[in-house]
Amino acid sequence: MVWIARFGMLKNQLSDPSILPARLGRFLMKPNISLKRCLFTVTSLLTFSGVISAADLKADVVVYGDASGGVSAAVQAARMNKSVILVSQYGHLGGLTSSGLGWSDIGNDAILGGLSRDFYHAVYLHYQKDESWNLQKRDVFPEIAQGTLAFNPKNDLASVFEPKIAEGVFDKMAKEAGVKIIKGRLDLKKGVVMDGKRITKILLENGNTIEKPKNYNEADFELLLRSIEAGQKFGFFKTSMIPNRKTDSNNTGGFSCDLIGGNYGKDWNWATLSHAERDALAAKHRDYQLGLVWTVQNHPRVPENIRNSYKMWGLAQDEFPENGHWPYNLYVREARRMVSDLVMTEDHCKLKIPVEDSVGQGAYTLDSHNTQRFVHNGMVMNEGDIQTHLGGKPYGISYRSIVPKVGECENLFVPWALSASHIAFGSIRMEPVFMVLGQSAGTAASLAIDDQVPVQKVAYQKLRERLIADGQKL
Repeated sequence: MVWIARFGMLKNQLSDPSILPARLGRFLMKPNISLKRCLFTVTSLLTFSGVISAADLKADVVVYGDASGGVSAAVQAARMNKSVILVSQYGHLGGLTSSGLGWSDIGNDAILGGLSRDFYHAVYLHYQKDESWNLQKRDVFPEIAQGTLAFNPKNDLASVFEPKIAEGVFDKMAKEAGVKIIKGRLDLKKGVVMDGKRITKILLENGNTIEKPKNYNEADFELLLRSIEAGQKFGFFKTSMIPNRKTDSNNTGGFSCDLIGGNYGKDWNWATLSHAERDALAAKHRDYQLGLVWTVQNHPRVPENIRNSYKMWGLAQDEFPENGHWPYNLYVREARRMVSDLVMTEDHCKLKIPVEDSVGQGAYTLDSHNTQRFVHNGMVMNEGDIQTHLGGKPYGISYRSIVPKVGECENLFVPWALSASHIAFGSIRMEPVFMVLGQSAGTAASLAIDDQVPVQKVAYQKLRERLIADGQKL
């Protein structure tokens, strides 16, 4: 069996099985998931032939996590005639792609192929229908998004979309491929069972587990209020438009949507928290962001003209209905990553070092947000932001960067928290690339099963030929 995982917070080594569950999902029961000849892909994948609850299930390939790369890994393995289980922490496919990140950071759509292209093509086809524009006329929507055509008739690809449309596309892909879905999350204390260097089973937890936010703290927004009093009139959060008068509202400027410092504290960090602790921290991020919008719209220290100009914004009432119209997924940009026999670096992204075993491409900016805020010489400073453009030139991503070191675990793929430096990961982490690497991981998992070899021994030429045959851009 092969396992495909999306941790986002993997320790440097995989020799200790207890570290594997560092950033995984949410479950309703405590089922056992066993392997037949299985490989793991730790990612975020889902397939909707219905959410399954069962005490003991087996499959060739188990994908843990419900994000876009997980879906593509699961779908690809299923298309290669492998039995596949996708474990979803939320029961909603797509991760950030279907949780509001509807303005895709692609860099160059020449990198899209295979399942990733299928996704953006399906979204394009949806918005060619008049009935898809129920809240806005198509001809008033901006043609350009992220420096490219929002809906490109030359290649029939879209780069913007609504969350529910993205989720629907992922649902259809998974259902048609025959992927089984389980809703739940890993038992962090004893969730991974290994036999030597192979994962044989994972155990899941038991149980289910713009008015003013209840936990609103005015002090959290003191810097924002001072900035407004000093003359700031706009730019408190992005309003990047997606169809039907909705936005992918992201961070911008020195004080915005990012809860800077909200990823760690004196005695903790996101990577090591329990599921319940992460839920509590995610709630703090939600309250902070809702509090930011409420402050701009209502606080008496904000001039009336600014308050009025922002009062038109609110939560989309036809999105995320089961979660108070708030996205299901917290946008965790980065945490722990695997260290493998090859570490992707800035030099790979800038084409200074060639990649000879490419299983996909990236092209987006080396992009990382601020990580902390401090006072220096009486002034508040933000630290950590990086924005280095690559000119849209695609670079290859090594197969060795998505599998553990030789001699560690032999049936695991990590297409999200892959072996990459902080700077390189700032570009590789994009959702379209995640889909690409997920499909490649699913392909390699199936080949490893067929050839009865560890993932590190998969024949690259054979893998390359299958990826190209399936439309991947290497």
